[in-house]
Amino acid sequence: MKFMKGPLLKCLLAALTVVLLAPASASAGAFAVYGTWWDTDEADDVAGVGANYAWNLGEVVDLEARLAWYEELTEEPIDDFFSGNSPIATGLTVIPVEVGLRFNFARDSEFWNPWAGGGLAYYVLDTDSGNIDDEVGFYGTFGSTFGDGQGIDFYTEIGYRFAEATVEDLDLDFDGLLDETVDVNLNGPSVNAGVVWKF
Repeated sequence: MKFMKGPLLKCLLAALTVVLLAPASASAGAFAVYGTWWDTDEADDVAGVGANYAWNLGEVVDLEARLAWYEELTEEPIDDFFSGNSPIATGLTVIPVEVGLRFNFARDSEFWNPWAGGGLAYYVLDTDSGNIDDEVGFYGTFGSTFGDGQGIDFYTEIGYRFAEATVEDLDLDFDGLLDETVDVNLNGPSVNAGVVWKF
């Protein structure tokens, strides 16, 4: 993939290293892995995988780093065009790299710990046809862990992403039918469900 090179690759690997190695280096926090689903405004809804780590900054606030992978948000561009959606090329891949704050409502609870949070997002984008630049956006979440905090607990979360992108130099063999440049609205809700380890 063309985005997997140069400085961007280094940034992505650094973010992934932080998320995966944080449990070994942080004194208190929670590491989660999950399946995720995202329903974008102008591309298909899509399933993916994700992980995050939340560092305890105090009794209420956590700093969290998040990473997810969504592939094939659009599979049939001609269907997308005639259904009124943006004619993005096939194979749109999005990797949201997110950093933000999480506010816990019941950290000391023996059964559940609900939270609300949000922050900044860097969206790594790639498509099989045309050119697309990475974009910056925002996200917000509301979620909870369920369990006694000993070992593995359940993790659930709903969220909303704010993201827009532009596809340029489209090459879909529809000369005169499609614009060469298309703005794509990727705003939409997401749902995550998986497991979490607390440290």
